[in-house]
Amino acid sequence: MTAALTGLSVGGAIGSIPFAWLLHRIATGRDLRDEGSGNPGATNVERADGMAWGAGALALDAGKGALAVWAATRLAGEAAGVFAALAAVLGHVFTPWLSGRGGKGVATAAGAYAVLAPAALDHLPPAAAAQKLDDLPAAEAREMLGEPEADDTGGAGDDGLAAHHSIFMPVSRISF
Repeated sequence: MTAALTGLSVGGAIGSIPFAWLLHRIATGRDLRDEGSGNPGATNVERADGMAWGAGALALDAGKGALAVWAATRLAGEAAGVFAALAAVLGHVFTPWLSGRGGKGVATAAGAYAVLAPAALDHLPPAAAAQKLDDLPAAEAREMLGEPEADDTGGAGDDGLAAHHSIFMPVSRISF
């Protein structure tokens, strides 16, 4: 019971901080919910304020998920980390600081997952490298990632890895 309460408390407190909304407020002085899609998340910050602000919001939202799990695990064990992950995502989606109208929770969930199951992420390139892979021909990128030759990937072709040039979908066509 202590692990659950600790995880829920830590995760909810950290997860409820609306970093994307705060960054947009700092950048423009306006409410992010009144612009773009109306969602106070990193993608809307990217649309409204540019890629640098969007990347900052993405990093902070993912970081708060990771921090919540890490802190709760250190305080009360692994079970607390699982509860913290859940609470961080729910705190982000239903943040009391924005009257229960938060972001979608994808970046926060990814950050929490990265701490809960880091071995599952071992085969993925770091985010910074992933963006650079976007501009490489598929064969070169597969070689860098240690992927099989083109004939083993279902004919991905040599037209680059990503279909989009957003920081939020940099390696959308890599098959694992």
